Amino acid sequence: MSTPDTDPRIPVTVRATLDGWPVDLDLTIAPARLSTALARLGELGYSPRPDAPAGAVKGKVLRPRATSYSPDGTPLCPTHGTAMREGQHGHYCPRKAAAGEPANDKGYCAAVAD
Repeated sequence: MSTPDTDPRIPVTVRATLDGWPVDLDLTIAPARLSTALARLGELGYSPRPDAPAGAVKGKVLRPRATSYSPDGTPLCPTHGTAMREGQHGHYCPRKAAAGEPANDKGYCAAVAD
């Protein structure tokens, strides 16, 4: 069983503001400790930058994972609540992403299901 101290660390760039100034903070942190680190940054006066892309880690989009399913077992998109389609590499959401939603390089929703 892994603990937050033995979990593999990931590189994360936090795009924030401090006293009105834009700041990029590069962190290498265990995923289990990220929410605690972000809460601490908030306590120190940092706030999210409005122009920061949602769900980006070192230029890669974090892909939301389906956690709910329709009665027939089809995964539902966690962003849109709609049924996902089955593709070559698993299920995916076929909807276009709106501003601020995680998107792939073609502008479609980045949500997937295993």
